[in-house]
Amino acid sequence: MSQEPLEPPASERDAAHVRARTARLKLAPAETRALGALALVGALALLCVILPVGVGVLLGTVFAFTVYPTYRWLAHRTGRPSLAAALVTAAVTFVVIGTMTTLAYLLVLKGEQVVAAVPASLAPGGPAERLVRQIEDPLAALGIQPGSLPDRLKGAAGSLAGTVAARAPQVTGAVFDVLLALLFMVATMFFVSRHWVELGKRAENLMPINPRHTRRLLREAQRLGRTVVVGNFGTALLQGAVAGAGFAVARVPEAAFLGAMTAVTSLVPVVGTLIVWVPASLFLFASERAGAGVFVLVWGTLAIVGFCDYIARPRLVGSGETMSGWMTLVSLFGGLELFGFVGILLGPMIAGMGLAALRVYERTRRFRLGLH
Repeated sequence: MSQEPLEPPASERDAAHVRARTARLKLAPAETRALGALALVGALALLCVILPVGVGVLLGTVFAFTVYPTYRWLAHRTGRPSLAAALVTAAVTFVVIGTMTTLAYLLVLKGEQVVAAVPASLAPGGPAERLVRQIEDPLAALGIQPGSLPDRLKGAAGSLAGTVAARAPQVTGAVFDVLLALLFMVATMFFVSRHWVELGKRAENLMPINPRHTRRLLREAQRLGRTVVVGNFGTALLQGAVAGAGFAVARVPEAAFLGAMTAVTSLVPVVGTLIVWVPASLFLFASERAGAGVFVLVWGTLAIVGFCDYIARPRLVGSGETMSGWMTLVSLFGGLELFGFVGILLGPMIAGMGLAALRVYERTRRFRLGLH
């Protein structure tokens, strides 16, 4: 008959409990600080490793946020999450590559034809030369000698062509960087789409705040990703298409090229598409096509700016807390200054997450203080 192990006396158990409690009280604060510091070092190490391919990782993440509702619906219908993630990743990659190829064709190949046509347009009697003559008085008021402007523009066009030819060997490096960014974009998009639920739970466990607040911040990150991609880039492509259609109706030379330029300049803060369609209308006026010039001005104001910015963009972005116009402007310029072109994505994302964190803090504090 087996004997039950003898339990230690109550006095010994009490002494062991006292020692364990004492060790916990002594070590717990130091252990928490040490683990927090170790986690911070680990996060910084991961950031240093990711930074060299950060553009692709960032694009993949925001694209995953954008299509996550579609992925979730497809995964539910098929019952195969990996297949659903692969399908949405392939679809987005196809759209991105097709858009980049089209814009590159229009901006590079068509752009070369436009640059080559500049000297003829600036020749005596050409449309650009007539435009310069029509604005002689405003240019003179600014201290610019109009008579020398065509020669300056010819020289600038020649310099631009020479610069493009001189930088041709660098195109290979740029293409490699783009392909590398696309590779990491695809990998990151698949990973984030497939494992977003697990990543969210891991974040709830790691963040030293109420899990409810963590979930709110993660939802805000998803919404910001959709806003940046669909709101900015989707609206830019729509404005390019609408502008190209208007230029084609007005029979503006190189309407497709100007439409592509409109899509690119849509991402420029403040002035945006005005850089393209206002000079195009002035060119038409100088070409003695006043009706077409008026059409382009009206089309640019009502369709390119009015419809795309104030009707289409809100519908693409959807509802939710948004940044003020001032903060949007600051985040765009600040992001461009700090991170270059990718700052168009990073600036609004960082500003939006900062505002979301402040909103969470404000609500929590008001709740604790009993404010309404």
